Amino acid sequence: LALAPGAVVTLSGAGRVRAWHQDTGAHLWDAAAPAGGAAALVTITKDAACAVVALTGDALSAWDCGTGTPRPGWPWFAEREDDGVLDSALPTGSKPALSNVLVTAPDAGGLVLVAGVAGGKAFVAELDVWKDGAAAASRAAALSSKVTDAAVVARGGKAGPLVAALQEGGSVAAFDAVAALAKPNVKEIAVLDGAAALGGAAPASLVVEPGSGARLLRLTGGGAARLVAGLDDAAMAGG
Repeated sequence: LALAPGAVVTLSGAGRVRAWHQDTGAHLWDAAAPAGGAAALVTITKDAACAVVALTGDALSAWDCGTGTPRPGWPWFAEREDDGVLDSALPTGSKPALSNVLVTAPDAGGLVLVAGVAGGKAFVAELDVWKDGAAAASRAAALSSKVTDAAVVARGGKAGPLVAALQEGGSVAAFDAVAALAKPNVKEIAVLDGAAALGGAAPASLVVEPGSGARLLRLTGGGAARLVAGLDDAAMAGG
């Protein structure tokens, strides 16, 4: 579920996107996303314009919030042969698998960030839903190695988003997503001992907690689960 000006937008498990009037509940429009498991739904605004973005399988789709008209050039598919920027960032011969999508704050460009795993590496890609022409990544970066799960997560205050990567050894490494897109080979800014967080159990998965606005991640393993959150810069500086 996501909120748009005057409307509530929903994404079904079958990949159907529907908009409803926020006050009356009247059905406004519906659209079908490309086949694949429904993973995330967000809205993004720029000036008076608003778009709905849905992640289903390995595709991102975008529609006008008010009319349900597809954005020109969308959907975008995470296909290396169709996106040179994505292809150049990923390990040779790897197939990307998307995990979740996040919208940056308007003062940070109001762009779409999508995270995933390819060839054992976490990656993040940036897309501009307002750009003319076929949808394509404007920047992309691979992060960390021996990764099993990855997600992009929001932080509080003015702190930028993080890319969190669950590594094979059980650690969760956090990277500044904006810094990673700006320059290669950035170092992690924090590392969580996943096994310690789970009371000694080996971490098995790291996913965005539904309904958290991409602010919480659920770390699971051995029958245990913990919620993990990114802190803003002030809280980190304070210990």
